[in-house]
Amino acid sequence: MNLQPSLPIEGKMYIGGKWTLGRANRSISVYSPATEELVGTVPEGTAGDADDALLAARAAQPGWAALPPIERARMLRRLCGLLDRDREMIARIITLEQGKPLAQACGEVGGAIGFIEFAADSARRIEGDIVPSDNAGEEIWIRRVPHGVVVGLTAWNYPVALAGRKLGPALAAGNTVVLKSHELTPLSLLEIGRLAAEAGIPAGVLNIVSGTGREVGDALVRSPLSDLVTMTGSVRAGREIFAAAAESLKVIRLELGGKAPFIVMDDADIDAAVDAAITARFTNCGQICTCNERMYLHTRIADRFLEAFVSRAAALIVGDPLGAVDLGPKVSRLELEKVAAMVNEAQTKGEIRVDIEAGLITRLLFGMLNSMTVPTKLVEFKRGQVQRIRFDMHVDRQGATGTMYAEYTGLQLKLTSQLLKKAKLK
Repeated sequence: MNLQPSLPIEGKMYIGGKWTLGRANRSISVYSPATEELVGTVPEGTAGDADDALLAARAAQPGWAALPPIERARMLRRLCGLLDRDREMIARIITLEQGKPLAQACGEVGGAIGFIEFAADSARRIEGDIVPSDNAGEEIWIRRVPHGVVVGLTAWNYPVALAGRKLGPALAAGNTVVLKSHELTPLSLLEIGRLAAEAGIPAGVLNIVSGTGREVGDALVRSPLSDLVTMTGSVRAGREIFAAAAESLKVIRLELGGKAPFIVMDDADIDAAVDAAITARFTNCGQICTCNERMYLHTRIADRFLEAFVSRAAALIVGDPLGAVDLGPKVSRLELEKVAAMVNEAQTKGEIRVDIEAGLITRLLFGMLNSMTVPTKLVEFKRGQVQRIRFDMHVDRQGATGTMYAEYTGLQLKLTSQLLKKAKLK
C-alpha cells in the first residue's frame, strides 16, 4: 500500500458511518510545526454537528450493547490489525501534524493498538456481583452496564494513542463513542474512523467530529445526550468541563497536567538512571503530562549524575522529525514562544545559555547556581523546581507533587533506587 499520505489532506467528520463536512461553513488549517507548510484541513464543526454525532451514537448504542462482549472484542481486534497494517502511514501523518520524530510516532500507533487490545481482552471479564441481603430470602444482584454515549476529548500530544485509550474500554463495555479531535492534530484521528469502518464496527458506534473546544467541545459536554465525558488536557480545561457538566451531574473522567519529580537515590545505577531521565524528559519534546519535570538528586551522586545527564542532553539530535533525530519541533508556534519566553528569563538571570535558530534549540550550555540546575532543553524554568534533596532523603509530599496539581493528579513519581524504602514520604 502507499505509505505516503497525499497532501494536503482534505479531512471530513465521521458521523453515523458517513464522511461529511457537516454544518461547517469554515475549515481549520493544519500546519506542519517543522516547516509551517499546510498539511491539510478539517471542517470547523458546529454545535449542530456535535448534536448530530451524539444522536447517531445514541441510536446505535442499544444494538451495540446487545451484542455479546466477545463480538465487540472481535471487531476491536480487527481494528488493531488494521492499525498495525497502516502503522507507518498513520505515524507519518502524526509526525507531519504534531512534530514528534517518526520513530516515536510509530510507537504511538503501537501504544494505541496495545490500549485497544487490552480492552478487547477484558471484554470477557465484564462481571457483576451477588451479595447477601439483610432480608431473609433475598439476594442483591449487581450488574455492570454501559454508561451509554461516551464523549472523548483528545489532546494534541498523543492524538492516536489517547483516542485508543478512550475508545477501547468504552466500546468493549457496550458504549458508543463520539471523539473530538484537537484543533492542532485532527488528521491522524480520522484514520481511526476509516479503519473502524473497514473493521466492521457498525455505523454510529464510533463518531469523530472536529472543531473548537469552545463550540463543539462545550456542546458535547453540556448535551443531555452524552452520559460520560473523558478528557485529556490542561487543568484549565478540566475545570471548565467540571463546571459545564455540573448541572446534569454527568460522569467525568479527567487526565490533566502534572509536575512529576524524578528522584535518584544514592544507591541507584547511575547509567540506568541517566538513561531513564533522558527518556522521561525528552520523549515527544517533553510534551507529556507525566514526563520528568524536575529532579531530586541525592547529594552523594548529584555531581556524577548531572555530569552524565548534561553530556547526554547536549548530544541529543534536534531536527526534521521525519529523519533520524531525537527531538523535533514544538507542536506550534505558540508553544515555541512560551518556551522561548522561559529561556529568555533563564538567560536574563544568567543561569543558562541557549542558542535558538529557526525555531530549534541548537546549543545548550548549563550552569549551576547554588543547589539549582536547569537540566532540560524544553521545560518550564522555575527557581527551586530542580534541586538536590537533603542528605536524609526525606521528601516532602508538597515538594514532590506541587500543590497546584496535587488536587487533580495525585502523586506521579519516578524513583530510581535499589531500595524504595529509603524514600520516606511524610
